[in-house]
Amino acid sequence: MSINVIHQTSPLLFWTIILISSRHTEMLIEPYKNLLSRQLIEPVRSLYTIHALLLFCLWPLPVRKQILDSSWNYCGFAVSAAIRMGLHQLEATFEYDFSQFSAQDLEIRRRTWLGCFIISTYLSSDLGLPSIIGPAMDLDVFSKPGLVYNPTDPLCIQFEIERHVARFSAALSQRTGSHVRTSLIQMFDRELKPLGEEVLALSNQRLEMLFLGAKLSLYSFSILGETAASTETQHIDPSMKSIWYLGVETASHLAYLYSNVATANSVTGTAALSSSSPHYSYPKHNFWILLSSGYYLLKFLSVNTSVTASEAELARNSIRLVYSTMQSWSRHSIDEAARLARIISLLANAELQGTLAEYKRINRRPPLSVVADVMEITAWLRAKLKREGKANPAPAGTGTGESGLGVVPVQLENVVMEPVLLDDEALWEGLDEWLRLEGDVGSFLLPYSEGGYPVN
Repeated sequence: MSINVIHQTSPLLFWTIILISSRHTEMLIEPYKNLLSRQLIEPVRSLYTIHALLLFCLWPLPVRKQILDSSWNYCGFAVSAAIRMGLHQLEATFEYDFSQFSAQDLEIRRRTWLGCFIISTYLSSDLGLPSIIGPAMDLDVFSKPGLVYNPTDPLCIQFEIERHVARFSAALSQRTGSHVRTSLIQMFDRELKPLGEEVLALSNQRLEMLFLGAKLSLYSFSILGETAASTETQHIDPSMKSIWYLGVETASHLAYLYSNVATANSVTGTAALSSSSPHYSYPKHNFWILLSSGYYLLKFLSVNTSVTASEAELARNSIRLVYSTMQSWSRHSIDEAARLARIISLLANAELQGTLAEYKRINRRPPLSVVADVMEITAWLRAKLKREGKANPAPAGTGTGESGLGVVPVQLENVVMEPVLLDDEALWEGLDEWLRLEGDVGSFLLPYSEGGYPVN
């Protein structure tokens, strides 16, 4: 389907694509919000509207605070509409008067439901919230051999990755004891190995990073909620510690992979000032994965009482990579990359100064995701600094030795990329290739290149 047809058929989907491609263009935001409000006040009965909502969940507007991000709400709209339209059953419902679907229609419906599951699992696992799609309706239909699973289809691999994430997140969120938790993590880790081999066989770096992000999410359950005080007073099982080190290896690998992507897609010199230079805007889930890798390493350093000097230095080198990658992605002071770079800077300095080790969780259940843990500890740290009359400290040191993190503060004044102006009919053909929307719209989950979503 061409971008021109999308413009005529579904203005909401069209303007969603344009908005996420022109993320810091203020004049587009309010008209888009009005259009979205008009669409959602009525029952959602269009696949195009579901696609628009899912895309908007992948690339939400930048916010100054995470609590202002409405992705969870929009995902709920999309999933509810998909269920009402019978997408979870892959058969006709009263919404369509039991009409028969063509093979192409069924494929689009199937891929749309896969998208609902994938993105809802992204959000629930990232934010530590219960799954929007219950286990009774999400896996049974899609587990039939030959119906959906194709090990060469990237979308199917994405679904399999998130299916594993949904399973282990549900099991490990039950507040089990440490020994049971260790056994569960080891069991789910073994189950992930065959999928990891399929991912490597595809030689798809984006899928590899998603898979490693899922593994890190699994290993994070071994360290979430731990504090320096808890690890000093409790005996840490050797099996649990071995999981900690698996997480360190995975987090460091992710930091390296993301730094290579950032280098490949960066614009330097005079090109950085050109509005026609491409800038890659990544799905928010990618930011959470990268943040998780940096925070996991910081958490490891703050709670592991037996870490060696060489292990600490290797971990801090990876944290430097996370910070510099976030900086290279940032194009505006309130975009996700800039916000998360500031968080990494704040936490890294607190770890170096020993402040993170002071954190104690009193009579509170630990959070169920790295992101939730980050937000909790960051809020505590900022409140502590405010009480002490200190601003957020600049990153310690400028070198690469033991004295400092080796990073510099995030630049608050960055070039804002201008949108492409749609005042020339000749642009339509170029937009089709630019947005990579050839074929059915159900392929919307893979509209971006290996590097990300190309934005001019």
